Amino acid sequence: MNKPSFLKDVLDGLNSNPKTLPAKYFYNEKGDQLFQQIMKLDSYYLSRAEAEVLSTYSKAIASKMQDSSWEIIELGAGDGSKTQTLLKVLLEQQSDVIYRPVDISAAVLDQLKKRLAKNLPQLPCDPIASDYFSLKLEPSSQQKRLFLFLGSNLGNYTQKGILAFFSLLNELLKKGDQLILGLDLIKDPNRILNAYNDKEKVTAEFNFNLLRRINEELGGNFDISLFQHWATYEPVLQEARSYLISKEERTYEIDKGKYTVHFNAWEAIHVETSKKYSARQLADLAKENGFEQTAEYQDKKGDFIDVVWAKL
Repeated sequence: MNKPSFLKDVLDGLNSNPKTLPAKYFYNEKGDQLFQQIMKLDSYYLSRAEAEVLSTYSKAIASKMQDSSWEIIELGAGDGSKTQTLLKVLLEQQSDVIYRPVDISAAVLDQLKKRLAKNLPQLPCDPIASDYFSLKLEPSSQQKRLFLFLGSNLGNYTQKGILAFFSLLNELLKKGDQLILGLDLIKDPNRILNAYNDKEKVTAEFNFNLLRRINEELGGNFDISLFQHWATYEPVLQEARSYLISKEERTYEIDKGKYTVHFNAWEAIHVETSKKYSARQLADLAKENGFEQTAEYQDKKGDFIDVVWAKL
């Protein structure tokens, strides 16, 4: 973790109006454990739906990647559980594959590498602990590149962030390289809201981990008991949003009193947005950002979609 960047992002966010904190800081060892618990909740359908897509269609995806050498770069790889099916099929159909999982959490990458060493020992694995926008890769002339961005992670970005993300990809990909995007589809708003507001309160604890990290890593003194987690879904914008709301007027310290942040009673910190998409929006999104959509795969319920884009 780059402490100066973390501190700057926290100070910038908590001094803005409205207050914000970057969702990427949910993830440390504790945050990774909590998110793995979230993925097992009955209400959190996203992981199961995408796992069904990859289980059902990995052979179809891999069949279109034969006769080439591939560098597979997964952004936000987590523990690698959702990708293992696809990687296994790719290895069965061709041997010339290298996997480079990218995640901000070094702890979860260690878990991933151990998992793959056990389950796919023949797969070359080169983890990269990095923020996506700090990612540096050597030009690839011999291998084609396949970027994976699964788990509906694109939905966490603002429009400005989406433009920046695809600008980054266009720098790292050449014509004929591919991208697989996993995205949550619009559906009953109650199901979407329940996925981010589970009755077990695991998602609340996951969000509170932001404040714990500020206390533990940045010398903060936030009283977590004086905040509440609040989740909403806006069907017109197609966005689920999560907030941490201060129950009292209070001033907190950061960096052992070097900085202070004031909260009014019931003032909110916006900590996450998760945008949902309709299938018809995605081909247009591809064209707008220098790609062509070549395939799409959905689970049986139509909850989730993985689309394959080729770089133009």
